[in-house]
Amino acid sequence: MGFSLGWQGQDWINQAAALDDDSTTTAAARAAPAKPMLTPTRPGSSGPGKRARFVAACYGDEDAGDAMLRKHMEWRAESLPLPVDHPVLPDWAFFHGRAKDGTRLLCVLGAKIDLRQGTAAQYALSAAAMCDAMEAELTASEQLTVIVDTRAGDGWTNPPVWDVVPVARAAASVLTANFPGRVRRIVVYPLPTAATAVWQAFRWVLPTATARKIVLLGGPASRASPAPAGLAEFVSHGAIREDLRHRHTSLLDDAG
Repeated sequence: MGFSLGWQGQDWINQAAALDDDSTTTAAARAAPAKPMLTPTRPGSSGPGKRARFVAACYGDEDAGDAMLRKHMEWRAESLPLPVDHPVLPDWAFFHGRAKDGTRLLCVLGAKIDLRQGTAAQYALSAAAMCDAMEAELTASEQLTVIVDTRAGDGWTNPPVWDVVPVARAAASVLTANFPGRVRRIVVYPLPTAATAVWQAFRWVLPTATARKIVLLGGPASRASPAPAGLAEFVSHGAIREDLRHRHTSLLDDAG
């Protein structure tokens, strides 16, 4: 089976969705009225498009947005590039191709996470470095589609979900603070019927903004199980990285 079975798998989904969740801003920022126009770019030399995303993440509060952007710039100066002693981690997350709506694809293979090779914080920092490098290729308003394959794989670590949750939490914390407004949707697949039913039972506790971004695709989740047919709504077979296309042959049915 894949790593996502059991109710703890919801924590992975929730934390991933937090990359672009309205609940991440402060209550003060939420209460502040939106201002009709942005003031000249600040702080530093950040472009107006980037600043606009941080201000939007703070519900139009320019002071809060500038403070958030300033913290991001300080974090970036202190944390990137990756330190020379940063471990070489498994190929657990990567950008490849585009979704059918034109958004960039961020692919996550949770079953490749191995906490023997790096801490949750190191996994999170590696994801942040990857996203930071991609920023140079994205327009100010461009967004991402995140696809999360829950199936196990031959030769992969295939960790229990409680090993994945700390990585999800750490990544969500770093990415939410430094790359607001980038995620359009998160597609999680496949989820067995039992896991989907459990998730639905807890759905009511999720912020509305988070629930809107998550797409759950049901189906058997063994390592030999096909990708759900519903994935074809978002991704074509050709958009999947070559070495993983054999896990997504069901998408070929949509090729015609």
